[in-house]
Amino acid sequence: MSKSHIKYSSEGRVMSESFILNSEEEMTLVAGQLATKIQKGDIIFLHGNLGAGKTTLTRALLRALGFEGRVKSPTFTVMEPYDLTHLHGFFLYHYDLYRISGESPDELENIGIRDQLNQKDVLVIEWPERLKSFRSFLRLEPTIEVFIDFCELPQDAPQKNPAEMTVPRKICLNILK
Repeated sequence: MSKSHIKYSSEGRVMSESFILNSEEEMTLVAGQLATKIQKGDIIFLHGNLGAGKTTLTRALLRALGFEGRVKSPTFTVMEPYDLTHLHGFFLYHYDLYRISGESPDELENIGIRDQLNQKDVLVIEWPERLKSFRSFLRLEPTIEVFIDFCELPQDAPQKNPAEMTVPRKICLNILK
């Protein structure tokens, strides 16, 4: 894993960190670092293309926070709750908004997102762009944003079908606080 860039505020606080990850194990290490920064009331937006590793990062984050149960992808259920009250005093709600259109406030109301906006739990939201103009209506602003995607390969790199690759593709991950 290489940490390619760190930005600091004028007070010396880390504002953003960028990583290039070569494996799921390296993503687990970054999730462990992120877990030390999580606080009650945090809203974490995860941006990235399909298959980039948003759910993998969330699973690693839950493990780093001490959750030992089954971690399921919320792709079809839209939301999965994880009880961390005995460890950290909050629930972590993992949303995957890929399957919603974000066109109707009723659609957002039906998934219960407003119920978790209570300043005492943590929300991890994949595909937050699906919230569109309802972010202000919901008063939903991220405290942490993670941008995760496949890194660009050098132009002289051989082109292969991803299914034929034996070395995992590199993941670029940028965390904004």
